Amino acid sequence: MRIYLLYFTIIVIFTFVIEISAQNAVTLFRKSYMACKMDYPKFSRDILTQFVKNNYETSDQSLMCFLYCIGHEMKNLDNSGVMQLENILLHPPPLTTKSQITKKVEACNKESGANKCETAYNQIRCAMKRRFI
Repeated sequence: MRIYLLYFTIIVIFTFVIEISAQNAVTLFRKSYMACKMDYPKFSRDILTQFVKNNYETSDQSLMCFLYCIGHEMKNLDNSGVMQLENILLHPPPLTTKSQITKKVEACNKESGANKCETAYNQIRCAMKRRFI
């Protein structure tokens, strides 16, 4: 009986930690989204939804800069649009290991662009396609 109680307690704690991490990440994203929306007022949830439906493909430079802004506000991108592993590990996606995140960030950090917005876009697109972000 004790062993079942221990397992149950571990599962509850694990679920709570995952939920808190996910809530923190969502809160951080919303805050960053709203901050960037002030600099890019034409963007809406519909534009981002369309971006996802298009398999994360776009040629819209202002959308690329909007994505850079969100990533930079979240401290997941540096000033040149490169993903920052240390900061991403502070708010990891649920049910991913440090090793999985590290491999994916290292792979996606090889993507670059002509400027910080294109670099950010290429790295974010890579991460999304790898089901990382």
